[in-house]
Amino acid sequence: MAQAIQKHLNQALMRIPRRAESADRSTLAATYVAAGSFSAMINSADHQLLFGRRGTGKTHALLHLQELAEGTGDLAIHLDLRTIGSSGGLYASTALSPAQRGTQLLVDTLEAVHDRLFAVAVDGNFPNQDALVRGLDALVSAATEVEVVGETEQEQTFGGAVEREYSAELSVTHGGGARAGARRKASATASSRR
Repeated sequence: MAQAIQKHLNQALMRIPRRAESADRSTLAATYVAAGSFSAMINSADHQLLFGRRGTGKTHALLHLQELAEGTGDLAIHLDLRTIGSSGGLYASTALSPAQRGTQLLVDTLEAVHDRLFAVAVDGNFPNQDALVRGLDALVSAATEVEVVGETEQEQTFGGAVEREYSAELSVTHGGGARAGARRKASATASSRR
Protein backbone atom coordinates (compact mmCIF):
# COMPACT_ATOMS: atom_id res chain seq x y z
CA MET A 1 0.00 0.00 0.00
CA ALA A 2 2.82 2.41 0.86
CA GLN A 3 4.44 1.63 -2.49
CA ALA A 4 1.22 2.48 -4.35
CA ILE A 5 0.95 5.82 -2.53
CA GLN A 6 4.60 6.59 -3.27
CA LYS A 7 4.14 5.67 -6.94
CA HIS A 8 1.03 7.87 -7.17
CA LEU A 9 2.86 10.76 -5.48
CA ASN A 10 5.87 10.40 -7.82
CA GLN A 11 3.59 10.43 -10.86
CA ALA A 12 1.81 13.54 -9.59
CA LEU A 13 5.14 15.31 -9.03
CA MET A 14 6.35 14.35 -12.53
CA ARG A 15 3.24 15.97 -14.09
CA ILE A 16 3.92 19.37 -12.51
CA PRO A 17 5.02 21.77 -15.28
CA ARG A 18 8.56 22.99 -14.81
CA ARG A 19 7.95 26.25 -16.68
CA ALA A 20 5.07 28.66 -16.04
CA GLU A 21 4.49 29.31 -19.74
CA SER A 22 3.68 25.61 -20.28
CA ALA A 23 0.95 25.53 -17.59
CA ASP A 24 -2.65 26.50 -18.19
CA ARG A 25 -3.72 29.94 -16.95
CA SER A 26 -6.26 28.71 -14.39
CA THR A 27 -3.63 26.51 -12.70
CA LEU A 28 -1.22 29.44 -12.55
CA ALA A 29 -3.87 31.69 -11.01
CA ALA A 30 -4.81 29.03 -8.46
CA THR A 31 -1.22 28.23 -7.47
CA TYR A 32 0.12 31.77 -7.18
CA VAL A 33 1.32 32.54 -3.68
CA ALA A 34 1.61 36.21 -2.76
CA ALA A 35 4.91 36.86 -1.02
CA GLY A 36 4.75 39.95 1.14
CA SER A 37 4.30 43.18 -0.80
CA PHE A 38 5.48 41.68 -4.10
CA SER A 39 1.95 41.61 -5.60
CA ALA A 40 1.39 45.25 -4.73
CA MET A 41 4.78 46.17 -6.16
CA ILE A 42 4.27 44.51 -9.54
CA ASN A 43 0.74 45.93 -9.72
CA SER A 44 2.08 49.48 -9.34
CA ALA A 45 1.79 52.01 -12.17
CA ASP A 46 5.54 52.70 -12.03
CA HIS A 47 8.00 51.06 -14.41
CA GLN A 48 9.39 47.83 -13.07
CA LEU A 49 12.45 45.75 -13.76
CA LEU A 50 11.99 42.13 -12.80
CA PHE A 51 15.00 39.85 -12.87
CA GLY A 52 16.12 36.66 -11.23
CA ARG A 53 17.46 33.21 -11.92
CA ARG A 54 15.58 30.72 -14.01
CA GLY A 55 12.73 29.12 -12.12
CA THR A 56 12.30 31.82 -9.48
CA GLY A 57 8.73 32.68 -10.56
CA LYS A 58 9.13 35.75 -12.79
CA THR A 59 6.84 34.45 -15.53
CA HIS A 60 4.40 33.08 -12.96
CA ALA A 61 4.19 36.51 -11.29
CA LEU A 62 3.71 38.32 -14.62
CA LEU A 63 0.97 35.92 -15.71
CA HIS A 64 -0.68 36.46 -12.30
CA LEU A 65 -0.46 40.22 -12.92
CA GLN A 66 -2.09 39.67 -16.31
CA GLU A 67 -4.95 37.81 -14.60
CA LEU A 68 -5.37 40.72 -12.14
CA ALA A 69 -5.44 43.27 -14.97
CA GLU A 70 -7.93 41.29 -17.01
CA GLY A 71 -10.07 40.83 -13.89
CA THR A 72 -10.53 44.61 -13.72
CA GLY A 73 -11.49 44.82 -17.41
CA ASP A 74 -8.09 45.96 -18.70
CA LEU A 75 -6.41 44.35 -21.67
CA ALA A 76 -3.07 42.73 -20.90
CA ILE A 77 -0.67 41.06 -23.32
CA HIS A 78 2.05 38.63 -22.35
CA LEU A 79 4.86 38.16 -24.90
CA ASP A 80 7.64 35.65 -24.56
CA LEU A 81 10.52 37.58 -26.11
CA ARG A 82 12.48 34.37 -26.57
CA THR A 83 10.12 33.62 -29.45
CA ILE A 84 10.63 37.01 -31.12
CA GLY A 85 13.37 37.05 -33.73
CA SER A 86 16.07 34.40 -33.79
CA SER A 87 19.54 33.87 -32.40
CA GLY A 88 20.95 33.47 -35.91
CA GLY A 89 20.26 34.97 -39.28
CA LEU A 90 19.36 38.63 -39.51
CA TYR A 91 19.83 39.49 -35.82
CA ALA A 92 23.30 37.96 -35.54
CA SER A 93 24.59 39.19 -38.90
CA THR A 94 27.60 41.43 -38.45
CA ALA A 95 27.09 42.68 -42.01
CA LEU A 96 24.21 44.81 -40.71
CA SER A 97 24.67 47.64 -38.25
CA PRO A 98 23.35 47.23 -34.69
CA ALA A 99 20.81 49.96 -35.48
CA GLN A 100 19.42 47.96 -38.41
CA ARG A 101 19.28 44.74 -36.40
CA GLY A 102 17.67 46.49 -33.42
CA THR A 103 15.13 48.21 -35.65
CA GLN A 104 14.12 44.88 -37.18
CA LEU A 105 13.79 43.33 -33.72
CA LEU A 106 11.60 46.26 -32.63
CA VAL A 107 9.42 45.85 -35.73
CA ASP A 108 9.07 42.12 -35.00
CA THR A 109 8.06 42.89 -31.39
CA LEU A 110 5.47 45.43 -32.54
CA GLU A 111 4.17 42.86 -35.00
CA ALA A 112 3.74 40.33 -32.18
CA VAL A 113 1.87 42.92 -30.09
CA HIS A 114 -0.34 43.70 -33.09
CA ASP A 115 -1.06 40.00 -33.64
CA ARG A 116 -2.16 39.52 -30.03
CA LEU A 117 -4.34 42.63 -30.09
CA PHE A 118 -5.83 41.59 -33.43
CA ALA A 119 -6.71 38.18 -31.96
CA VAL A 120 -8.56 39.97 -29.15
CA ALA A 121 -10.37 42.19 -31.66
CA VAL A 122 -11.41 39.24 -33.81
CA ASP A 123 -12.49 37.21 -30.77
CA GLY A 124 -15.19 39.81 -30.12
CA ASN A 125 -15.02 39.76 -26.31
CA PHE A 126 -13.54 43.25 -26.05
CA PRO A 127 -16.16 45.90 -25.16
CA ASN A 128 -14.96 48.65 -27.51
CA GLN A 129 -13.96 46.60 -30.52
CA ASP A 130 -14.16 49.49 -33.04
CA ALA A 131 -11.72 51.62 -31.05
CA LEU A 132 -9.34 48.66 -30.79
CA VAL A 133 -9.41 48.08 -34.55
CA ARG A 134 -8.79 51.79 -35.24
CA GLY A 135 -5.90 51.69 -32.78
CA LEU A 136 -4.48 48.64 -34.54
CA ASP A 137 -4.63 50.48 -37.86
CA ALA A 138 -2.73 53.39 -36.31
CA LEU A 139 -0.15 50.96 -34.85
CA VAL A 140 0.46 49.38 -38.27
CA SER A 141 0.76 52.80 -39.86
CA ALA A 142 3.27 54.00 -37.26
CA ALA A 143 5.30 50.77 -37.29
CA THR A 144 5.72 50.77 -41.05
CA GLU A 145 6.54 54.47 -41.42
CA VAL A 146 10.20 55.21 -42.05
CA GLU A 147 11.53 58.45 -40.67
CA VAL A 148 15.13 59.62 -40.79
CA VAL A 149 16.03 61.53 -37.67
CA GLY A 150 19.40 63.20 -37.36
CA GLU A 151 22.07 64.32 -39.75
CA THR A 152 22.04 63.25 -43.37
CA GLU A 153 24.79 63.40 -45.95
CA GLN A 154 24.46 64.51 -49.50
CA GLU A 155 27.09 64.17 -52.17
CA GLN A 156 26.96 65.85 -55.54
CA THR A 157 29.41 64.97 -58.24
CA PHE A 158 29.43 66.59 -61.60
CA GLY A 159 31.67 65.41 -64.35
CA GLY A 160 31.80 66.06 -68.01
CA ALA A 161 33.92 65.73 -71.05
CA VAL A 162 33.71 67.67 -74.27
CA GLU A 163 35.58 66.58 -77.33
CA ARG A 164 35.69 68.55 -80.54
CA GLU A 165 37.63 67.83 -83.66
CA TYR A 166 37.69 69.91 -86.81
CA SER A 167 39.70 69.13 -89.87
CA ALA A 168 39.84 70.45 -93.39
CA GLU A 169 41.69 69.08 -96.35
CA LEU A 170 42.54 70.65 -99.67
CA SER A 171 44.66 69.02 -102.27
CA VAL A 172 45.66 70.04 -105.79
CA THR A 173 46.98 67.56 -108.29
CA HIS A 174 49.50 68.17 -111.16
CA GLY A 175 46.89 67.46 -113.75
CA GLY A 176 44.82 70.45 -112.73
CA GLY A 177 42.40 68.69 -110.43
CA ALA A 178 41.50 69.84 -106.99
CA ARG A 179 40.01 68.06 -104.12
CA ALA A 180 38.55 69.49 -100.90
CA GLY A 181 37.08 67.93 -97.84
CA ALA A 182 35.96 68.97 -94.39
CA ARG A 183 35.29 66.94 -91.32
CA ARG A 184 33.81 67.93 -87.99
CA LYS A 185 33.36 65.74 -84.91
CA ALA A 186 31.89 66.78 -81.58
CA SER A 187 30.80 64.78 -78.50
CA ALA A 188 29.84 65.69 -74.97
CA THR A 189 29.11 63.66 -71.80
CA ALA A 190 27.95 64.72 -68.37
CA SER A 191 27.07 62.88 -65.16
CA SER A 192 25.45 63.90 -61.92
CA ARG A 193 25.07 61.95 -58.65
CA ARG A 194 23.25 62.96 -55.53
